[in-house]
Amino acid sequence: MNPKASRTIGVLAVSAFLVGTSMAIPVVSVAQETQSVPVTKKEQRRADRQLSKDVRRALEAQHIDTGNVLITAQRGVITLHGTVPDPGQIAKADEVTKDVPGVQSVKTYLTPYINGR
Repeated sequence: MNPKASRTIGVLAVSAFLVGTSMAIPVVSVAQETQSVPVTKKEQRRADRQLSKDVRRALEAQHIDTGNVLITAQRGVITLHGTVPDPGQIAKADEVTKDVPGVQSVKTYLTPYINGR
């Protein structure tokens, strides 16, 4: 057998071994859910609405003005859009939202009021 063919067979054997072993490694999710996962679109929408309400309650409990804040949830991802009266409330809103059970991540698009707007 010539050296080039031997080398090609060796590379193929190692490649096959690596592919086979990589497929055998189990995938473990990062976050284990304790609640049941909604399976229908209707259940998912209901869960998203409830999570949005929970976030709003948590923000209001920490005296963050949510009157001009739109809170949306999509599969645990919370998005905050709007304005707040104090720039310090932006970081606080982000931190409070992260602590709400069920929140996976937060996207914050809040700005402070400018001249009362």
